[in-house]
Amino acid sequence: MGLKTNTIHKILCIRKSQPALKRSVWALLKYYISTWNLESICSINNTDMTMLFINGSQILCVGLDLAEKIKSIEGITSIFCEEATELTEQDVLQLDLRLRGRHTTYRQITLAFNPIGKNNYIYKMFYEGVPIDTTLHHSTYLDNKYLDDEYKTMLDRLKEKDYNYWLIYAKGAWGELENLIFNNWDIVDDIPTKYTNSDSVYGCDWGYIHKTAIVRAVKDNDDIFVDECYYKDKQTNLDVIKYVDDYLPQGSILYGDSAEPARLEEFRRKGINMKASTKGKNSIKDSIDYIKRHKIHITKRSVGLIQELEAYKWKQSRDGVIKEEPVDFNDDAIAAMRYAIYSAWGKQNTDYKIYTGN
Repeated sequence: MGLKTNTIHKILCIRKSQPALKRSVWALLKYYISTWNLESICSINNTDMTMLFINGSQILCVGLDLAEKIKSIEGITSIFCEEATELTEQDVLQLDLRLRGRHTTYRQITLAFNPIGKNNYIYKMFYEGVPIDTTLHHSTYLDNKYLDDEYKTMLDRLKEKDYNYWLIYAKGAWGELENLIFNNWDIVDDIPTKYTNSDSVYGCDWGYIHKTAIVRAVKDNDDIFVDECYYKDKQTNLDVIKYVDDYLPQGSILYGDSAEPARLEEFRRKGINMKASTKGKNSIKDSIDYIKRHKIHITKRSVGLIQELEAYKWKQSRDGVIKEEPVDFNDDAIAAMRYAIYSAWGKQNTDYKIYTGN
């Protein structure tokens, strides 16, 4: 039985951080409002990231880093959590409290995510024993009619690169990610304000089917701070150039993939201080080794980079042989980070010891 047309909903859409929510859920909602020609029944407030429909229903998008704003919202009937593995069990329990009270419609929380490791709270809460009034829905990329053929092909080929990765990302299976490359990083609120743009370098990894990523990096002896600035798919050169012009300080040093000289030149012709990343026979392995010699501090809003780091691993064959070569999948922000850090400081500083936390 369908819902009555006069049913009024107040749906809260959340993600761990407001910037990540804005460039993912909010951008997608606006895209479909426009694509489906729904502007006549929906009023959009870009400042507050809210949508008000003519029957009184609302969609509100708020990052969990704006906790006080969430607490002030009353009458929520439904909560949608994007990339729910970013959250904590306590986050979900607090959100559940927001649904308490009387309503004329159903109340539910929807957690959308890609399963990775069984140590995640979602597996422990919902898969080790399914709670009452909980529905588990499993789907794969084959069920997504909006997914383009190029991305499907990329997921199909993942089976040959790393079978466990394929099980997780293509089949949606809960796996155990072993042989992770980086364990020398933590999450911080922000890059300390004492560091200015003159202390910073930027790295850029271009993509279209996969993400285009730009990160900022600041180095202070054995500590390196990294902030994800840009993380979007379906981006053209002009899209990225406009972002750099609008949001990066004038004269910022930006390292891009040296394997793409035409892109580098296009950025330079637009007046951007674009440099080629350090390349060589073993540049990926060397840049990883260099980064592992430092303590890396990732800002909490860098959700794309954090997700990549949590799953970035050495290749492993189906018979268990580990190779000193990373799986080249879901590593766009990591590539941008490597370009910035190794190109700016790696060749000049090769005498650091591996970071041990001491």
